[in-house]
Amino acid sequence: MNNLDHWIGRKIGLPHFTARELEAYQFDRFQNTLERARKMSQYYQKKLVGLSVESLRKMKDIEKLPLTNQMDLKTSPMEFLAVSQQQVKKIVTLNSSGTTGSAKRIFFSEADLNLTVDFFENGMGVFTEPGDRVLVLLPGKTPASIGDLLKKALKRLGAESVIYGVVDDSKRVSEIILKEKITGVVGIPQQVFLLSQEKEATAIKVAGNLRTVLLSTDYVSPSISRRIRENWSVEVFEHYGSTEMGYGGGVFCGAKKGYHMREADLYVEIVDPLTQKSLPDGKMGEVVFTTLTREAMPLIRYRTGDYGRFLKEDCDCQTGLKTLERIKNRVENRIFVENGQDFYLSELEDLIFDKFPISDFYVGLSSDDLNQKVIEMDVVFDKKLDERNKRGVLCEMEAQLEGMAEKKMGRARKMFKICEGQALEVDTKGIRKRSIRDRRKENE
Repeated sequence: MNNLDHWIGRKIGLPHFTARELEAYQFDRFQNTLERARKMSQYYQKKLVGLSVESLRKMKDIEKLPLTNQMDLKTSPMEFLAVSQQQVKKIVTLNSSGTTGSAKRIFFSEADLNLTVDFFENGMGVFTEPGDRVLVLLPGKTPASIGDLLKKALKRLGAESVIYGVVDDSKRVSEIILKEKITGVVGIPQQVFLLSQEKEATAIKVAGNLRTVLLSTDYVSPSISRRIRENWSVEVFEHYGSTEMGYGGGVFCGAKKGYHMREADLYVEIVDPLTQKSLPDGKMGEVVFTTLTREAMPLIRYRTGDYGRFLKEDCDCQTGLKTLERIKNRVENRIFVENGQDFYLSELEDLIFDKFPISDFYVGLSSDDLNQKVIEMDVVFDKKLDERNKRGVLCEMEAQLEGMAEKKMGRARKMFKICEGQALEVDTKGIRKRSIRDRRKENE
């Protein structure tokens, strides 16, 4: 059993639980959540009107309920509230990842925040030991921010934390890793990747204090994970979650085959987007979750927009929990091309970071003279690449991407426009998720 098994066992009152016993606990919690949502949440009072509770006899029956969409949350966030406004201790506003769209507002009660700290403690405990010194490169200046909650969790583990916040000076952060003898880093994938390429990377590697890295808040390209691991000679773990999940969702174990979820707090389904029915393990679909212990804002069958699957085989860590394969694709990061084919942003990341000396890139959609779709890419080169080699890299990258497009479309045409760009500033909240910018709409 891994650390999360022991934690979940304590929460459900069964130190050595079976899958059936865990499901029985989840169904009991789900019934409480359903009752609370129908009684306290205006949204679910309307959404679930006419529901026959008697027809829900086991966890699988949850698929009889309608899905909750992100647009619902954007349109009427207050209607989801299931406590009085006086009981709300934290409100997180999430702006749309696109250029337009309403913001989502996520509410936390004191009990919800405590649940998050509880998960962070046990999730970090998978790879953190007493006496470790962890550098947190996430927002942490305000109470109940991610960094603040992580600080509380690490203190429970007997580990020290250095809360830096979003990386604004890579050289300075690298010097802190060396000076403070940091043993673990938690941060945004792209920012940690850039850190690992600083000239201080060799000194950090030689010093040997830094052992683990946890990447969170965005998709993690396998290529980025590999390059961080090689640059610093560390173990790289990944976290999957969202603010809607209560910040924490799941984390890698030592086997690193996927995420083990906080199944005592969340019920996770893989759903066919068309039928809205749950899919069996091994099948790809959309990740949908239901909160089981959330107080301020219970969510029932909430669509994440992420595509994934539960692995059929048991994990090497001998957990009793399922393994959610690492998330690769998001609905909003899909580019339709031709003949029913599409690109996912993750495809571009994996190819570019695996084969080329690129530290970052940005994607925009535009049209050519024939009004056909063009994918524009601004790439940021590694600092160590000299000017005379940049043109060759751009040409080779374009050739490989055009080759990928030709295979998808069944014919050749100029689809990519690639040029050198500049690194973008991260906003004050600090979490910039890579997204696709549709410049055609901006020009309308």
